[in-house]
Amino acid sequence: MNITDKDAEISSTDLNFKMPLLMLAILFVGYMLLNKDNQPEQLGNTDKRIETLISSKKLLLDTKDYINQPFDLKRANAISNTKCKEYKNTIQSIVKIENKTNQDYYFLAYAYMKKGQPRKASENFAQSISMSDESGQLVLRSRTLQIISIIQSGDFEEARRLYDGLEKDSWPKNRLKAIMDTLKN
Repeated sequence: MNITDKDAEISSTDLNFKMPLLMLAILFVGYMLLNKDNQPEQLGNTDKRIETLISSKKLLLDTKDYINQPFDLKRANAISNTKCKEYKNTIQSIVKIENKTNQDYYFLAYAYMKKGQPRKASENFAQSISMSDESGQLVLRSRTLQIISIIQSGDFEEARRLYDGLEKDSWPKNRLKAIMDTLKN
C-alpha cells in the first residue's frame, strides 16, 4: 500500500483541524477534574438522600394512629391503600372525605409526594400543619416532608426559609442538614 502525496496532504489537513479540538477537550476534562471539589453536589446524590429520608419510619405516621380518626369508609380505604403503597387510590379516597383532619391532609400529602407531585404534597403538608398542635410529632413530620417536597419542586429559597425556621438541634433539622448543605452552592 503506497501513500501518495495527496493522501498525506489530506491526513495532514485533518490532523491540523482535529488537533486543536482534541487539545480543548483534554483541557476541559482536566479543568473539570481539578475543580470537582468546588462544584455543588449533584442533585442525584441529593435525590438519594431525600429518598432515604422519606423512607425513614420516623417520618411516616403509623396507619394505626390514622385509624383513630372518626370512622369514614373513604378513610378506611385510604389506610388500606397506603399500607399497600397504592398512592393513587389513597389520593382518590382522601379527596372524597368531606371533613378532613390534619392526618387526612398528612396522608394525602404523603401520597402526592410518592406519586411525584411535590407542589400538591407541599400544599397538603402545609394544611396538615395549620390544623395541628404546633409541638406535636405530626407537625415535625409534616414540616420535614414539606421541606423535602419543596426541594423536589425546585424552590430552594422557600425550602431554605422553612429549614431556617426549624428549632435548632431538632431531629428534623438534623435529618435535613446534609440535604440542605448540598443546596447551599
